[in-house]
Amino acid sequence: MDNPHPNTPTRFIGLALIVVGVLWLATTGLCTLVFVAFVVQAYGITSGDISTIFIVAVPSAIIGSILYAAGRWLRPTQ
Repeated sequence: MDNPHPNTPTRFIGLALIVVGVLWLATTGLCTLVFVAFVVQAYGITSGDISTIFIVAVPSAIIGSILYAAGRWLRPTQ
């Protein structure tokens, strides 16, 4: 019988990377949202707060995006 998915372990690793990447991006977004809400409610937001948020959130979002992209690369569409 012909196997329609010849690289099953590779596809599984790709799926795992996609899941981790999506969870990473979701957690980054939620943490950023909660932090912004806290800062706005407690102190009011300033330009220094915005730069701090970007310094923390952007690299984390980039890591999540790289994981997602690597998963999609390992798991191409048929």
